[in-house]
Amino acid sequence: MRAILWIDFPRNPFFVLYVIFAVNSLPACSVSGPVSCETDADIQTLSTQLELYKAQNSFYPTTAQALQALVVKPAAPPIPASWQQLITRVPNDPWGHPYLYQCPGIHNPSGYDLSSAGPDGKPGTADDTSNW
Repeated sequence: MRAILWIDFPRNPFFVLYVIFAVNSLPACSVSGPVSCETDADIQTLSTQLELYKAQNSFYPTTAQALQALVVKPAAPPIPASWQQLITRVPNDPWGHPYLYQCPGIHNPSGYDLSSAGPDGKPGTADDTSNW
């Protein structure tokens, strides 16, 4: 049984480290309530997958490639040589808006910015949730 479980793990040697990182860095909900917790969890999950993407390819997806690069291999440069599908679909935030992704980020120039525009659907307002 142990061998079967081990074979099912991804072959990326950093996988266990990413899982440990993801569990230990789960954010406290930024605003009280289950919807905010769902948004925080989505951003954390997407961030973990973006870190896996970078570990496999040495770079994050570009702004143009967006989060879709986690689902489908990008056709526009830079094309990752070691691409693997990391998620089955890109989720929308709990209000039905797409998550906003920018790489390099304005708030994280050596990484990326990932955010939800919140219930009002307008980026840059007080109800937003982000990775910065």
